[in-house]
Amino acid sequence: MGENEVVRRILGYVDDSSPGKYDDAQLIDDSMYLLKIDGFSAHNSMLPWNTYYDLGWKSVVMVVSDLIAKGGKPVSMVTSIGIPSNYSIDIVEEIIKGVSDSTHAHKAKFIGGDTNASSSDVWIDVAGVGKLYTKSPIPRKNLILKGCYVVTTGKYGLTGAAFLVYRRKLEWKELIDRYKNIFMATKTPRINVDRRLSLLKELEEYIIASMDVSDGLAYTLHTLASLNNIAIRVTNIPIPEEVVEFAQEFHVDAIDLALYGGEEYEMILIVSNDLSRIELEALLEGYDASIIGEVISGKGVFFNDRRVEYKGWNHFKA
Repeated sequence: MGENEVVRRILGYVDDSSPGKYDDAQLIDDSMYLLKIDGFSAHNSMLPWNTYYDLGWKSVVMVVSDLIAKGGKPVSMVTSIGIPSNYSIDIVEEIIKGVSDSTHAHKAKFIGGDTNASSSDVWIDVAGVGKLYTKSPIPRKNLILKGCYVVTTGKYGLTGAAFLVYRRKLEWKELIDRYKNIFMATKTPRINVDRRLSLLKELEEYIIASMDVSDGLAYTLHTLASLNNIAIRVTNIPIPEEVVEFAQEFHVDAIDLALYGGEEYEMILIVSNDLSRIELEALLEGYDASIIGEVISGKGVFFNDRRVEYKGWNHFKA
């Protein structure tokens, strides 16, 4: 039935008192702490160039990204893993080393977890606690008005290019030296925790909504637009030169690679136009962030005048 429908049904069981019912990271009662859990199975997430260390590493980044997007500073991580009984103990250690190294790289503590037997596949879940760095959690759903700015951290297209290599079954071993950043983006991505939290603090009084980008830029923009009953027009997407070169070599649209990727672990912010564009651009300097569009009348997401498809990562697609 698709992941969106599964989530929609599950939300029917979530307590209505939850202040962030539509968010990935949740506030624990009235405390200053956020809780987040995420996970995946290897068959659905392990690219040919990934190691089990990479899977452990990425499982933490998924959680860190969501905690920060809600205004939380990562504090502690635990993991639960499932391993077939005939797998080597070396694989278990490789996964856990990836989890531990990634947790420490993102300035949190790894404090343990649980092990389970799996029938045929490796799966990893990571739960993380973050302490609020902003005054309150930043929601996905809020009162968003026409003219608000759409801001992103980072650049897009690296992971879209990596997934294209996988889908087209290109000889990745021949490409990895020429397009190193494309492959590294899906191996051990890293979030600059201090810089991202500093950006949120700098813009705190102007940020209306936020969401992490891990299922693709198009999917994230559409989710925000749909949830808030608005339209978003994107006029500029920051794309690395390496992606532009890749797109030219393989005759694909670099914009499509940027829109329909996944695993970017960047952040979209909806920012009030109480700030002028010049003021906002000045505040974004030094944070690897940029204005990519604005909220407009209507519904949906557009790149200039082109309608953007609502598609992204889907765990339960056929």
